[in-house]
Amino acid sequence: MKTPTVEELFEAGGHLGHRKDKTDASMHPFIYRIQNRISVINLDKTLVNLTEALEYISDLASHGKTILFVGTKNPEVAKIIKKGATEAKCPYVVERWIGGLLTNFKNIKKKIDNIKKLEAGREQKEFDAYTKKERMNIDKKIEEGNRIFGGIKDMVNLPDAIIVFDTHNEIIAVKEAVTLNIPVIGINDMKYQKKLIAKFIPINDESKNAMKLLAETFVAAIKEAKKEK
Repeated sequence: MKTPTVEELFEAGGHLGHRKDKTDASMHPFIYRIQNRISVINLDKTLVNLTEALEYISDLASHGKTILFVGTKNPEVAKIIKKGATEAKCPYVVERWIGGLLTNFKNIKKKIDNIKKLEAGREQKEFDAYTKKERMNIDKKIEEGNRIFGGIKDMVNLPDAIIVFDTHNEIIAVKEAVTLNIPVIGINDMKYQKKLIAKFIPINDESKNAMKLLAETFVAAIKEAKKEK
């Protein structure tokens, strides 16, 4: 399992935090220093937490557990997460978090099953006798359904853990996971929700390069663990 170096995290801009007055008190142990009123993240501690999170994720993957990737904030990062999760054969949410995805998964799954049923019907030409307008409406439902649920279409059960890119932005997803005792691997900079995150990685979540580096690292660890299994 390859872990990024402190130098690589630094080069990716992972050390930059927020202004001191906007830094959550729970983040103080992870601050290296304050420079020009900006909190600088201690990347040595980031690396320790990241390594621990990677070991945890690898163990889950090696036992065939489901790991859900969540990151909707930055469209560019979302593309990277989607690509990586697909390669690792993991479910993902990168468009927007669907309220109740976890806490109301039974009903969400019914909607997904309906989309699959429509797709199967279209593939088997069951709708050929329908009017053009009716077929267009079915196509529209399938397209919209895949846009919203595409990343979780193959998720049969609730995930065993979720990796959240920017827990502050994805707080609804985090709270749903916590309600169901699903561990959260949380990436965050200065707004650390200590009580909600099982495995916390302090890093600049505004940096596209830092998020790309972490996403690629997680995916590589999962693929390696699955391959060894």
